[in-house]
Formats: sequence, structure tokens, C-alpha cells
Amino acid sequence: MQHKFAYRICIFGLALVLVLATGLWAGFSLTGTSQSAGAGLTAPKLGNIARLNDTTFPEGSYKPGEVVVMLEDSSRENMESLRDRFANLLENDQEEITAAADGQERVALRLRLREGIDELEAARELASSPIVKLAEPNVIFKADITTPNDNRYNQQWNLWDTYGIRANQAWDLQKGSAGLALAVIDTGLDYNHEDLAGRRAGGYDFYNGDSDPMDDNGHGTTVSGVACANTNNILGTAGIDWNAKIMPLKALNSDGEGSLDGVVNSLYYAAAQGADVINMSFTSSTYTQELEAAVEYAHSSGCVMTAAAGNEGNSKINYPAALTYVIGVGSIGPSGARSSFSNYNSSVDLTAPGENIYGPYIGPGENRYLSGSGTSEAAPHVSGAALLIKAEYPGSSTDGIWRRLKDGARDLGDAGYDERYGWGLLDINASLRLPLVDITSPSDFSYPASGKVSADASDANAFVQYFELWVDGQLLDSGSEAPGHNVSHTFNSWDLSQLSEGTHIINVKAIDSSAQWAGEQSITVYRNQSQPRPSQDWYLAEGTTNWGFEEYVLVQNPNGVGTGIQVTLMKPGGATQQHAFSMPAYSRLTINVNSLVPSSDVSTHVHGDQAIIAERAMYWGERTGGHDAVGTNSPSADWYLAEGSTNWGFEDYVLIQNPNAAGASLHVTFMKQGGETQGFDFSMAGYSRLTLAVNSLMPASDISTHVHADQAVVVERAMYWNNKDGGHCTIGVTEGSSSWILAEGSTAWNFEEYVLVQNPNAIAASVTFEFLKPGGNIVRRSFSLAAFSRFTLNVADVVPGSDVSTYIRADQPVIAERAMYWPKASRSRAEGHCSTGSVTAASTWYLAEGSTNWGFDEYVLLVNPTDDIAHAALEFMRTDGSTKTYEASIPAHARYTVHSNEVDPNQDASVKVSSDFPLVVERAMYWSDKEGGTDALGVLQP
Repeated sequence: MQHKFAYRICIFGLALVLVLATGLWAGFSLTGTSQSAGAGLTAPKLGNIARLNDTTFPEGSYKPGEVVVMLEDSSRENMESLRDRFANLLENDQEEITAAADGQERVALRLRLREGIDELEAARELASSPIVKLAEPNVIFKADITTPNDNRYNQQWNLWDTYGIRANQAWDLQKGSAGLALAVIDTGLDYNHEDLAGRRAGGYDFYNGDSDPMDDNGHGTTVSGVACANTNNILGTAGIDWNAKIMPLKALNSDGEGSLDGVVNSLYYAAAQGADVINMSFTSSTYTQELEAAVEYAHSSGCVMTAAAGNEGNSKINYPAALTYVIGVGSIGPSGARSSFSNYNSSVDLTAPGENIYGPYIGPGENRYLSGSGTSEAAPHVSGAALLIKAEYPGSSTDGIWRRLKDGARDLGDAGYDERYGWGLLDINASLRLPLVDITSPSDFSYPASGKVSADASDANAFVQYFELWVDGQLLDSGSEAPGHNVSHTFNSWDLSQLSEGTHIINVKAIDSSAQWAGEQSITVYRNQSQPRPSQDWYLAEGTTNWGFEEYVLVQNPNGVGTGIQVTLMKPGGATQQHAFSMPAYSRLTINVNSLVPSSDVSTHVHGDQAIIAERAMYWGERTGGHDAVGTNSPSADWYLAEGSTNWGFEDYVLIQNPNAAGASLHVTFMKQGGETQGFDFSMAGYSRLTLAVNSLMPASDISTHVHADQAVVVERAMYWNNKDGGHCTIGVTEGSSSWILAEGSTAWNFEEYVLVQNPNAIAASVTFEFLKPGGNIVRRSFSLAAFSRFTLNVADVVPGSDVSTYIRADQPVIAERAMYWPKASRSRAEGHCSTGSVTAASTWYLAEGSTNWGFDEYVLLVNPTDDIAHAALEFMRTDGSTKTYEASIPAHARYTVHSNEVDPNQDASVKVSSDFPLVVERAMYWSDKEGGTDALGVLQP
């Protein structure tokens, strides 16, 4: 048995109070923004400090006078050192203590502050200590308590009825294993109850700090009983798993309240003690890094985790259900309809019965039973099912167990996934019997140029025979093999070379010989031939040192060796100039074009001896405005520009570079919102650049543009407004795609944001927008675009007051851009920037431009479109070849912002981003208190 020990340290913080209910707890929320921090701090500390503001932790979301910290090393010496170093913050007499099991390596410490000390300021100061890993206010968890009714039911509809989980059929195959353990983080367990006697295995009371996790509320006892009550013993109720042990971890008190340190320490304990499944029937609307870190640790230890989605009956996001690697569970009633109290949002992965659930309860008296309702009752159904799968398939990974749960679910609501029912109603019988599929070729997140799709399928309880190949929701191939328990199949009639530009979902289904059970696996693959990547050659169509403009070409050398650079500057009449430069390894170069070609419009060709990355930045009006654009690797006969307007006070220019010796003939088509088009013809000399003043061609119009040439050319678009008070510029794209990702975006902080979509096809396109908010919440909207048209979406109409990334999916190849504007003093649109989206994610990105010097404020925006937590390293490459590295973790389906000024201050630096899962990366720069700003999509490396 473990014994408690206490840490009597007082530091700035806020207590995370967990209030339990028969339903759930309320959760965490992520901002992903950065604030200023002291010099010399490590990157993770900067990320922690950046979140310590009243936007992330609003007043009332945490316990006054407390903080919770994680130490780099939880030694007694470090705890004493912390107390001494921060005696000005911490109370001398610590009556409240943090409980942890003896020998526990990872410990969350709850500390009390001196009276009058601000919690957020104290947390920031504590986080700056070299012995502190994380410091946060003690966030309050509150369960949505649903009072159990006293009606006793002789039948448990949730196990066998029409909309039950079909446990009675599953038990014919598997009843559970005594070698498995369910950790229940809750109010404890009445381990003397007749329906739970003999099932306890260890456990700990993290609220009171002792080894006796006896339940003094009742909620934990009911939750444990739903999953693991003694069964076939004549007495009481039936549990889903008949044999697994219960590890009660008491993190909540008799009122159903607890704190962040108790929950986090319970997770670390459960993982360290070998729990197979962890049930968390509680919620909080506030996100914390410490909880996320504990969840990720438990996942890496092989724990399956479930959590209640919430009982508010609305779209509110709650944690831990919304965290990556946690299965969020909603509730349905006996009719199969979503329970009125069950939250509906992107955190819902599955639904399970949650109304009138009969189970064991605590006194008065002994061996009491009650029925209750809530997503707290729904979650342990999934926990019990996960235990049965683990018992039937002992070698299953956490992903394999989740896939069986998902594949076996009965679809409810909209076809496939929807936010009210997730993937559907838990069906443990189907989950135990269906085949498990593994796609062996191609690899997940790969860029296959060609090849066949192959898969293995296994089923211990039936013969696998049939296979189906689905790509982006369409059945493309099928076939059969000789029936067997382990079968492989290759789809020979379809080739990966047939994939179009964009992101694609490949799904393989395996069906048993009785055609009763089907399992599947989906992977993501990419086709991206239109976006630039590190190359020896770069072309920049726009550029001028005339009209009061400053122009700079920024070059990044990401190689381990130095490189020579040759720059060719092309003027409007066809005259050219050549200049040579050299760069050290891992460095960035700034070329001042005004010093080379004064008072001239100019296009640029950059050639490197090694593969490099090139951008161009321009400023005007003593830097009251500016814009930036990444170059392209090669010219093309076709270019598309989704954004464009000669209305609302905009000036619109299309810039065309002809890098060929021969002249070029051009046909330019402008597309309006309703589908009306207008075309113009132009010609240009070899080695020249052409400027089209669109206002004179298409006055007072919102437009998209298509440029077609008989020679391969390069096309950009620049827009200005308010007599060039503001402006933005972007490179065109060479072909449409069925998918686009825009990492940057905000309708908060006085930003206007617009997403522009061009449909260059002869048929209408159906387009779905998915807006990814910082905490992982997803908002979806769909629209129809007429043929040969352009569409404008004001993002604030859909997602007001939020930082947001955007994922666009279409049934036709389209083009997408994003424009943002912001005010300054009396000017409603003092400045703005614009960028194309990326058609795919990638694990490596480059940003040639970047500066935290000269008054610049730089942000790197990262969006993670995958189902896993992405761990990214940002390497800042300075002019002299020295580097600095920052590390960040980006939750699944979320965006994250790195404030470069806090990481690498007073430097001109390019950035390389490397991640274990694919991301999309942009960079935004501002100056003079947002008097000006630019944005650019990074350059990917497949």
C-alpha cells in the first residue's frame, strides 16, 4: 500500500477544483498565443508563460490564492529551494498540501500564495524559475451534477435493449480478464459494496492524501459499477466487464470537488501502476497544459482513456474529453436519440446509454442502488467495452482498441461522423467480432506518386474474405481472397497516380465471409505538385524600387554547407542585371534591391548552388505599409488568383514575369461572384515584366483571375487601398485543389478576416469550410459556388471573436486565399495581408523572411490537421549561421502561435519547422504597433 507525503510549499497559482456530477465535469480552453517573457528562458517555459493571461484564464475559472506547478525534478531539495526562492510569494504556513503516492516520479504541486498576490503574475514568476517546468492557476473543475432518481429498475436497458450496447451478445464471446485494470478517477469507490466486493486493486486518495480511496459521494461507485459490477452473482446489477480489477483514484471530495493537482497525479499514478483503461467522468471548460501533458503520458504508457462530454446540453467544449487521445462520450436515451443534456461538438467521439442507468451507490445503509442520468454514466460503458476488447485481443494497441470501438459503432444521426453522436452508438458485440484492418501501402501522411493500395485484415472469430477501396468517400475498387483469419489483399485496378492535387483519405474495408462484420482503416495521403519547395531556382514576378518602395529579397540556406547565390533582375523593357552573393551554412541573406536597381519596376530570378528558399518583402510610405510573397520554383502556362477587387476603394494589379527569351501571349479571364466572366489578351517581350492595372479593365468588381500564356510565366497580384495606406501581395497558384489549409486567421483583436474561393470549373462546386479554433473545437459550414465564379466568406459571420485556422474541402478543384485587415487610430483598414492556402500538410517547412529586429513583431503560426499531438521544433537560422531552437506541442485539429520575439529577440532569422506529424505553417510580421504587417505561407518539404 502506498503512503502519502506532503509538500509544504506556497507558490503563486490557482487551484483546479473538480466538481463531480453523475454527469461530468466542465473543461479547459486553449488560446495558443504568446506574451512577453524574460530573456534567457527556454522555449517550453516561454510557451507556458505566454498562456498566463486573463484571456486564457478568465477571472472565476481558477481558485483564488493558489497555483499548481510541475517541477523539472520533484526532489525534496528542489521543493525546499522553490519555497526559499519565492518566499515573497508563498505563505509560510501551508495548511493545504498536495498529496502524491510515495515514489511517484511526476507530481503536480498545489501551492498557496500570500494575501494580495495576483495568481497570474505569481505563475509567470514561478514559471521563469529553472527548476519549474510548468506553472498555472489552479483551474476549477465543476461537474454538472444530475441528481439520481430513486426508481429502481429490474432491467438494465443499456446492456441489451434496442439501443443498448449489446453486451449480452458480446458475453457469449468475452466476459473480461482479471489481469486487466480500470482506473476510475472520481470520488472514490465503496469497495465493500456487495456488487463491487473483491474487485479493488490498489488505488489512492489524492484529495485527502492517504491510501484509502473510500467513496464519500457515490458518483465514483456508480461509475465503477456501470463498467465492472460483479455479474452473474444473483445480487444487484451486471457490469460490462465481469472480471477486471478496479483501481479507484479519489481526486474529488464528498461534494464532488477536486483540484488540478489531484487529477494530474491520478493520471500519472494510473499509468505508472499499469492501468489498462482510465475513466474520467468529469469536465472543465478550461484547458491546462499540465492536464494535457498527463494525458499524453498515460497514452504513451498504453492507457485507453474515456471522458464525459458534458451535461450542459449545448455545443460547449469540455476537457479532458476534448484532449487528444481521450475518447469523448456523449449520451443517448432508450429511443436512440441524443439525450437533451448531452453536449454536442467535435469532442464527441462515441455515444453510449446515459439515461436511467442503474448501478451501485453508497448509503445510507449498505448495498444501495440508484439509477442516474448523465454523460458520466455513458463514459464507463466505453471503458468497460475497451476492457473486453483488451481481454479478447491482448496484444491490441490503444489505436487498435479505438478502431474496434469506432468501427463497431452503430451509425446514428448524419451518415458517418457527426458532432451529436460522434461515430455512433457503442456496440461492443460488433467491436469484438469485426476484422481489424491495417493498410500496408502506402504509408500514412505520405506523398505517393504511383503504386497500388495493399492491406492486411485479421479476425480471430470469423473468416475475412472481401475488401473494398474507398478514396475520398467513393468506392473505387473491390476484391475477394480465399477466406481466412489473416488475409492480405492488393487493389490492382486502381493506381495512386490517379490522385488529384490535394489531401486525400484512403479507406480500406474488410468484410467477413458471412457479410455480417466489417472493419476498416483510413489514412491520409498527399498530392502536391503546385506548391514551391526548396530548390536551386526561384522566381519573383513583383518588385519595384520606384514610387517610394523599398524592396528586399530574402534567401534561406538550410543546408549544412555554404552556397553561392546568383540573382538576375528583369526590367519592364527586357533589360537584365546579374549579381552574385555567398551564404554560410544554416543562414539567411538579405538583398537590398534598391541598392542594385534604383527607381525601376523589376522581377527577380534567384539561383543557388544548393537548394534554397526565397521571398520578397516590400515597404512604402516610410513603412506605413508593406507586403511579402514567397517565390515560385518554376514558371507555368496557367495561374489562378482567388482574391481580387477593384471595389471598396481597392487598387488591383496583376504582375506577370516572362523569364523566357521568347515573347509571350496572354489571355486573362476575370471571374465574378455570380459566374459572369470577362477576358482580355496581352503580349509581353522576353525577359520582361508586365503590370496589369485591373481597375481599368474591371472597375468596381470583386473578382478572381485566371492567366493563361503560350509560354511558361510567373504571376502575382498586389492590392492597395486608401491611397496606398495599406496593401498586400501574393503569388498565384498553378492549379486547383480539392483541399486547402489556412494556418493563420483571426476575428479577434480587431481583425477582419475573409476567405476567398475561386471555382475555375465549368460546373458548380460544393465547398465545406472547417474552422479550427485554438482548443481543438471545429465549426463547419458548407456553400455552393457557381461555375467560373468567386466566393467571399466573412469569417466573423461564422466564428466571431476567435483565432482560427481554416480547412477547405471541395468536390471540384478550387483555389483558396485568406485576406485580413485591421484598424489603426481612425483608419478602419490601416493595413492588411493576404496569403494563399496550402493544399497539403507536411512535416518540414521553411520561412526565408523573419525578423525580431528593427521594430518588427514576428509570429509563426502552426496548424495541426491530424488526430495526434504534433511535436514541432523551430530552428531559427541567423545571418551569421548561428541557430536557436524552440519546441512546441500542437494538439490535434488545433492551431498554435509562436511569438518569435520571445524566442530569438533582436535577430534577422529564417526559420525551419520540423514536426513528427504533418503541419501547415505561416509567418506573420507586424511593426509600429501594427501600422504595417505582412504574412506568407511557408515552403514545404514533402
